[in-house]
Amino acid sequence: MKKLMFLALAAVAMSFAACGGKTSNTAELDSLALGEEATPEEQATAIVSLLEEQIKTADADQLKAISAQVAEQVAAYVEAGDEEATATYTAIINNYIAENAEALGQSGTATAVANAITTVENIPANVIETTADAVKGVKDAALVSAINAILTGENVATAVETATTNAAAEAATDAANKAAAVNATVNTAKQAVEAAPAAAANAVKTQAEAAATAAQQQAANTAAAAQKQAQDAANAAQQKAKDNTNQAIDDAASSLKKKLGL
Repeated sequence: MKKLMFLALAAVAMSFAACGGKTSNTAELDSLALGEEATPEEQATAIVSLLEEQIKTADADQLKAISAQVAEQVAAYVEAGDEEATATYTAIINNYIAENAEALGQSGTATAVANAITTVENIPANVIETTADAVKGVKDAALVSAINAILTGENVATAVETATTNAAAEAATDAANKAAAVNATVNTAKQAVEAAPAAAANAVKTQAEAAATAAQQQAANTAAAAQKQAQDAANAAQQKAKDNTNQAIDDAASSLKKKLGL
């Protein structure tokens, strides 16, 4: 029943705003002042119809009157401690502002109405945040939950409180995760800096050992080459001496044969 009443009021408000021409904006505003017996849904829907008209007319005088009426109504709900009425009334208006932020922003209507809501004394912080987002064309979790609660007949204040609490918890978790990521990055960098001298020393040691090994191998190769050369020279000398000895023996034998007439 509550949902049907809300939708019916919205339809009436939109059809009212769509009527061509206007005789008196003040008269329109007075006709939508529904009285204290009107529900928050009815009061807010009446304001929505005027905001629809403002998109077409951008009437500065009527904007002042709308803002004053919004501020007065919100203040009345807050002063009475009626969290449900405050949440419902502001949610309907903020929902419309969020959906029409660009059009309402051109005439300054969105900002004016938002200021009327947020400057009310003791207005809940979540309403201020939701209203600020609505002016930017953004529906935060609290606003979405409030509208859903209105349409389903649930408690709007409770839905808003739950959504706000969950959003705060998610934000805290996200912040903690980001902080942990930053700390991990810092620690990694710190460890890298601390390990740099040792890594550099190890690199130098490795290079020195490699150079020493290479030098030792080079010396061994040089010694081996020198040893082979010396061995080859000794072998050649021995062979030459042997050949000379054999030649001397052959010459002596030949000379002896000649002397003996052989």
